Amino acid sequence: MKKSLFLLFAWCIAVVATAQQKARVYAVGFYNQENLFDTCHDAGKKDYDFLPSGSYKWDGLKYGHKLRNMARALADMGTDVLPHVGCAVIGLIEVENRRVLEDLVQQQPLAERGYAFAHIEGPDRRGIDLPGCPIQHPAINRATPGLKRFIRSLNLTPYDVPTRRGELKNILITVGEGQRLMIRFVLRTRDRVSDIRSALPLLRDLVPSAHVVTANIHPTHEAIVEGTDEIILTRARTLPLSVEGLELGPRSFAQTNAHVASALYEQAALWASRPFADGRLPESLWDLYCGVGGFALAAARAGFPRVTGVEVSSGAISSAISAARHAGLSRSAASFIADDATAWARAQSPEAVPDVIVVNPPRRGIGADLAAYLNECDAPRVIYSSCNPTSLAKDLAAMPSLRPIEGRLFDMFPHTTHAEVALLLERAEVAPIARPTPASDRYNWT
Repeated sequence: MKKSLFLLFAWCIAVVATAQQKARVYAVGFYNQENLFDTCHDAGKKDYDFLPSGSYKWDGLKYGHKLRNMARALADMGTDVLPHVGCAVIGLIEVENRRVLEDLVQQQPLAERGYAFAHIEGPDRRGIDLPGCPIQHPAINRATPGLKRFIRSLNLTPYDVPTRRGELKNILITVGEGQRLMIRFVLRTRDRVSDIRSALPLLRDLVPSAHVVTANIHPTHEAIVEGTDEIILTRARTLPLSVEGLELGPRSFAQTNAHVASALYEQAALWASRPFADGRLPESLWDLYCGVGGFALAAARAGFPRVTGVEVSSGAISSAISAARHAGLSRSAASFIADDATAWARAQSPEAVPDVIVVNPPRRGIGADLAAYLNECDAPRVIYSSCNPTSLAKDLAAMPSLRPIEGRLFDMFPHTTHAEVALLLERAEVAPIARPTPASDRYNWT
């Protein structure tokens, strides 16, 4: 419950005088009270957890302790700029009612400053109806009205974070080839799975583009969007993507910007395929953190005789294997392994080290162990695809034997600051044959 108010200071804060003029300097602050409730029930308000009998056992001792802490924090605001004075006006949110404000301004640090308050009662809204989002794919916006009707028809109660009640936590939607959709209902329990399965004909009537439908079970109260238990409710188990013939499983990661992802895979394949200085063509490639196999499959199509992808997610590996078979690649030409990328690489013999290694890690980067391995192994070429410049810089510093040759920026999500960077790294003693970059490549930088 989010309420708004202002605490108003009673007199002039500071005066800066000169011979010619006077100026007044005021400090203004804002503070989230994070559920400042009293111990009494207010009719019509969801304050049950903040009662002596509620889940938080909210009694006078706890309430008084929070009042004192909040009063001290508010009194200290602005004192770094105006010592012994502080803020003239402080905006507050997440305050239950007017009585709480009366108790708050009576606390000694605020009472000494002479604070009074103006209280504006706000609506108790637990969510915002977003019928359309300009940064989403149009196929998702078209599906939204039907999904809303489906949820209402099944009475799938949205999960309420403060009370930890309700069933439907999230709906995750992915757009695939032909604008077909993968729709994943993230539920708190398994109680409504059979209802969703029985209502699939209704869902297809309301959302004709629904291709894969799943129920993801996420019972824990934590700030992550999905759980580990996935129940596939449709005959179709994967979503075809318009990138390298990839097929996406329910819990598999793939770049959702198909146009830019295709350019990323194509660039990596071009770099990987370059002849070495002695004229020898690369023949083998490892794709570590391969996901659903985008880099490995692109390299195979570029002519690599042997590619190997390693990814800890078995679901992603299943998708990669399926895409490889659909592309007509044999198991010897394209193999995919469900394993920890670092552990698997270190377990390989020196003779098995390939000509090219591609790494596409999560935001945390490849880490010290894999960076040390890449720095020490004999792979002459490494391609690093990164979504985090901080971890990229840290990993590069740990691989001094590999030097950047070329780089390219891929604006994966133009409406955000997120971007993907691909780097071509060569071992110091290896000199590649230079290839001209197309003039049309507006993302290229060296």
